[in-house]
Amino acid sequence: MRGGWVMDSAAEVTQEWRIDLLVFLTAAIAGLGIWLAVTAAAGTREAWDSDYFFNVGFPCMAFVSGLAGFLRPKHAWRWGIATLAFQPIALYWGVRFEDFGIIGLFFFAAYAVALAFCALGGAKLRQLRN
Repeated sequence: MRGGWVMDSAAEVTQEWRIDLLVFLTAAIAGLGIWLAVTAAAGTREAWDSDYFFNVGFPCMAFVSGLAGFLRPKHAWRWGIATLAFQPIALYWGVRFEDFGIIGLFFFAAYAVALAFCALGGAKLRQLRN
């Protein structure tokens, strides 16, 4: 019996890991898509140079983070970071690092923290619902 329990537990952990990976990739791709859409709509090199980012893009990313936190409430903060995970690729693609440097990384960190709180809010809503 004990051997079966260990196998079931390992299978459950593997399944949970796969679901978390899927949620991470979905949030990251959604965040990248929002970033690229805002950049294209605004005609700027960086999404945060436009009012579209603050009026449309960031609220959409907050929604994605909150929804991911609601769906997967365990360690929900990571979904906020996941929403921004692929954006440095878009930001630094074909551009020298010196053009953005520390300022770009600071804004990335600040937005990651804000979106992590949105994901935690989604997890809290799920907890209240139950």
